[in-house]
Amino acid sequence: MVSDLAGMGVNCLIASFKSWTGPTFYPSKIAHTEEGFADAALFGHLIDRCHQEGIEFEAWTCTFPESGRSKLLEDHPECRVTTADGKEYRVQGNGEAWACPASDLTQEYELALCREVLELYPQIDGLHLDYIRFPSAEVCRCEHCRREFRERYGFDLVPNGGSDGLPSFDAFVRWRCGHIRRFVERAASVTRRAGVRLSAAVFPYYP
Repeated sequence: MVSDLAGMGVNCLIASFKSWTGPTFYPSKIAHTEEGFADAALFGHLIDRCHQEGIEFEAWTCTFPESGRSKLLEDHPECRVTTADGKEYRVQGNGEAWACPASDLTQEYELALCREVLELYPQIDGLHLDYIRFPSAEVCRCEHCRREFRERYGFDLVPNGGSDGLPSFDAFVRWRCGHIRRFVERAASVTRRAGVRLSAAVFPYYP
């Protein structure tokens, strides 16, 4: 496969080390590991083959989704993204569940995975962030989000926050963007220390 990609002129392969389900495709001491990926050599072999063919390798993480067997949500269920009625949020259609990006516990966990994969595979050329956002304007309404937003802006996210046209919406957007910026800045610090580049998949409309 790698030889074929090189023959087509591909110069960078971006391969997932953590999908939206939660477990990793390398043996992690932090997260659960996907079945069949307990051998550290598997991920490393792919990186080495890419370099042999002149292809750079970026490690791709689906950052905040934790939809399947999630060690984070098993240990800290309070990190789940929730709806206004306190239920776990899942994306209609694919059932995707998320960990709250505003939570320090969530950010520490996802950053720890980034550090881990870069330490295990120092030959990686870059780290690629995907899903570095909240899943919807309708969520998250967990206790942490409600408390922090109320303390900072004086509005309650339930029921009068997070809908376009309401007085709290501009503050709501700024607050959410602040948490995403905080994570990206911390991830950039991780990649700078590792001497690799940082890239991301983003949407053009930030709210």
